[in-house]
Amino acid sequence: MSQIQRNNAFDLFKCIAAIGVVFVHFPFPGVFGKIMTSFGTCGVIFFFLISGYYAYNIDDEQACAVLMKRFKRNFRVMLTATAVFLIFTVLRNTRLGTIGEWASSFRNPIMYLRTIFMNDPDIITADPLWFMYALLYVYLILY
Repeated sequence: MSQIQRNNAFDLFKCIAAIGVVFVHFPFPGVFGKIMTSFGTCGVIFFFLISGYYAYNIDDEQACAVLMKRFKRNFRVMLTATAVFLIFTVLRNTRLGTIGEWASSFRNPIMYLRTIFMNDPDIITADPLWFMYALLYVYLILY
């Protein structure tokens, strides 16, 4: 297999993503802060993916197959982790006596939009999973 040529477009995206990484670590106030944190979160994911693109030394014909293989593998891991966090959240809310209040939050459609589009799994106390959700989005985008 031949060495992959340097892709200047990827370097540009990596630069933009690196700026996003800075925004994750610099707290901006208010709604602007939430927007910048979301941009920064995407920047972290894109930075790692673009940087890793060269590490795997795959050609264009293999790239889509590799991305889909990684998506499927990480999707299974994410579903398993989400189930564990869901069980933990149900047990915690039951112990605290807030299970009814927690369950009623599922009636709010904004909760689903935040979870899917804003990468906000707070409903199941799964903040550590934001990276897995974002990674899956990026695999689909790059595919």
